[in-house]
Amino acid sequence: MNKNRIVITEYKDKEIMAIYSDSKLMNLFFQDDKSDVGSIYTGKVKNIVPNIGGAFIDIGTGVQTYYPIDEETPFFLNKKNNEKLVVGDEILVQIVKDGIKQKAPRCSSKLSLTGKYVVVSTEKGLLAISGKINDMGRREGLKALIDEDYLERFGVIFRTNCEAASDISIKAEISMLKEKLTEIIDNAPFRKSGQCVYSVPKGFIPDILGYLNDSLELIVTDIKSQYNAIKEYFELYDESALKKLTFYDDDNMSLSSLYNLTKNIERATNKRVWLKSGGYLVIEQTEALVVIDVNTGKSIGKEDTGKHFFDVNMEALYETCYQIRLRNLSGIIIIDFINMKSENDWTRLIEALKKELKVDGSRSNFVERTKLDLVEITRKKLKKSLKEQLE
Repeated sequence: MNKNRIVITEYKDKEIMAIYSDSKLMNLFFQDDKSDVGSIYTGKVKNIVPNIGGAFIDIGTGVQTYYPIDEETPFFLNKKNNEKLVVGDEILVQIVKDGIKQKAPRCSSKLSLTGKYVVVSTEKGLLAISGKINDMGRREGLKALIDEDYLERFGVIFRTNCEAASDISIKAEISMLKEKLTEIIDNAPFRKSGQCVYSVPKGFIPDILGYLNDSLELIVTDIKSQYNAIKEYFELYDESALKKLTFYDDDNMSLSSLYNLTKNIERATNKRVWLKSGGYLVIEQTEALVVIDVNTGKSIGKEDTGKHFFDVNMEALYETCYQIRLRNLSGIIIIDFINMKSENDWTRLIEALKKELKVDGSRSNFVERTKLDLVEITRKKLKKSLKEQLE
């Protein structure tokens, strides 16, 4: 089992959380005090725009949020004789995506609370299990924890951390999150419009929860406020995790230097990424899509050119998937591999790509190999890209 470490420190006046797996940097998160994803508000419908199938909701923050009418069943707080959404209606919404540039934040009536093991949702009948849990016996065991009566009002998503957790711990968290969500819903009609009725824990706590399992051996930070916030959260909700938390205080070497963080971030933001074979990737990130070009570079093949190209492409495939996760690239991603004449080599490459995409924490899908031998994949956007976070 890989041993993971979470390092929280400062980089160019920004607070950053780095995830290391067996000393290799796997993910980066910058502190975003402006992010409101996960917060639940009582909102008022200010405008409905039929041609885009949406409405704009005033949640009292000074910025109206976009609400996709065709995809939602409104959670009305005012008395209604029908289910049609009209200007002036008051509804309960949760922020699901931050606003980016000219785009408004996006909200939803599908409310959810996230814990260490599960996500409890108001989406009735929802029962999903992390695709990373491959043990069929364990998957069936998790399904058995939820009865039909529960699903008539709530939904549950079992996170990857459930695989090694005890059923008692999982059921306790489900019960706790259900009670909290019920309390939010029951109290919302008595709150004024434009009020926040639930906000997610600040700092890096929501991100930490996704990594809080047996493979995590250490959470270390040299920022006192981050240490105190994490410690307080663990004392309230998960005392067993306190033993993993450490405050770093060494004047001889900074925490950033100890983990070579600056060099790692520079490599993760470079346009060109070199491969061990001598080949390299060129990563171009635009507003419309991401293009990744694979080049042979300094790599030298022997007599079998076809095998050489295949080997460089395979090396590039794994590095590409790693860079996509590390840089948090999303949307449409086009990969231009080195051209290969063998259809069998293309089949092997595509199958390896599909397998590698499945280990991604964000939903990633292979779309097609075009007539020009360009490979198209898509990746769901959960957070801003590393480039956007650094801007």
